[in-house]
Amino acid sequence: MSVLTDIVLARASEAEAVLTQHPQRTWPHISANGLGPLQLGDLYALLAKPEADALDLSDAFQPIASDQSDDEGPWVMPWPERFTALLAELPLTQTTAIAQQWLACDEPPDWPQAALVGLLNELVPLAQQVQQAKAEPMALMLWVSL
Repeated sequence: MSVLTDIVLARASEAEAVLTQHPQRTWPHISANGLGPLQLGDLYALLAKPEADALDLSDAFQPIASDQSDDEGPWVMPWPERFTALLAELPLTQTTAIAQQWLACDEPPDWPQAALVGLLNELVPLAQQVQQAKAEPMALMLWVSL
């Protein structure tokens, strides 16, 4: 079974709309099929090291909006604020090294290294937009459906 995943940049107040109206071109988003909270927890732990536990960090992805009538989703989970901040600070010159480390984790993504580098290179600027949004709070959200 394939996991459909998108990382969406939207206003923090738009979680329900992201759930019901996604995918929509009005929100910047990155297709990240196959990535779930376990794989993202490993990335979070890599960035938060040395005190980070990947399993604990993957638990930070909790649905705030979901279709309760369907066991296959979709679900929308807010991206942890600290994870967003760590991504926003990640120099793009380090994405290759981080992708290599990510592939060596307990729950590695089933992606080639070059695709992970590309994902990180797209994700860092989205995280920076979240950090720079002043007037209207923005958030990264994980949209997942089985």
